[in-house]
Amino acid sequence: MILDTEEREKLLIQSLKNLDYHSYINILSEILPKKIYRYFDHSNKKLELLINNCIQLSSPLEFNDPYDSLATFEKEVENHYYSKIEFTIQKILNSNDAKVQELKERIIKRNILLSEVDWPDKIKILREEQQKLLGENDGPEYIELRSCIYRLNWFHGFNNPRLGDWVSNSKICCFSASKNNTLMWAHYGRMNSGLCVEYDTSKIIDDINSEKYIFLPVIYSDKVYKADSCSASEKTTSLFWNLPQFMYKKDDWSYEQEWRLIIPNCKGNSLFFPYAKQIFLGTNFKNYNKFSPDSEKEQADSLIQMFDFARNNNINVVRLKTNSQKYEFIEEQLL
Repeated sequence: MILDTEEREKLLIQSLKNLDYHSYINILSEILPKKIYRYFDHSNKKLELLINNCIQLSSPLEFNDPYDSLATFEKEVENHYYSKIEFTIQKILNSNDAKVQELKERIIKRNILLSEVDWPDKIKILREEQQKLLGENDGPEYIELRSCIYRLNWFHGFNNPRLGDWVSNSKICCFSASKNNTLMWAHYGRMNSGLCVEYDTSKIIDDINSEKYIFLPVIYSDKVYKADSCSASEKTTSLFWNLPQFMYKKDDWSYEQEWRLIIPNCKGNSLFFPYAKQIFLGTNFKNYNKFSPDSEKEQADSLIQMFDFARNNNINVVRLKTNSQKYEFIEEQLL
């Protein structure tokens, strides 16, 4: 039986939730494009990464989509945590310390314990009231309060609505399966003045097997990803089980045809990724980018280094031109 892409994506998610690494690799091998593309603006910082065979890594919390990597609970899990919130607050703030009691009174007065108050609002209430009460004060009379706030923020859910701190500690590099996508050029290639690099994916499975990173497609939906009842169990600590939340984006973004390289619990900002095969220069690409903070000479030197890098590594450099007859770019090979 031949499965379509959507069905294979569902199986891929299921393999992650079942912690079935073997199935994940098999399904990924079937759906992974042979080539992927990364669009970016023309700057010396980006060119330096390219010349060093590296790609930039970013936290999902820095992305332009406020819903990126967001997940919500199934109702039964949500109810479990709502009840746990009251228990946790009562237990941790069970102190005779005057400052601690004041914080407790403040947040209860603002209805943090009511079930009809949404989860993000509970977090907001806690943060607002602890800031009002604590501020920058670090005197001895605030020691007990600081300790209680630390333990409250450690409680799973209070400090991060995206199913835990591990999301903000993870790094991602985004690619597209679409070559010469006009919207991608406009949004990420700085109005067609930037670059797009084509990467070969034939070595990616080897890298995954070496535990260098995870590679996943993005699934576009009109619904936020829902974590099922397993999120209340020990599986929340499993890397594989948590990965699907990185895969979901609102369907408005479907034009990106995105694939993601993910490194959980990563402190670095770049990754060695020596698989570039072609470099495309946008239709508005100029040797001097007026938007760049780098000087004209610095930019010229960087471009010379980029062409030397491409020549030494058998990488094609192609300039794109507009086509007066149809909505397709004309490719002019420079190298």
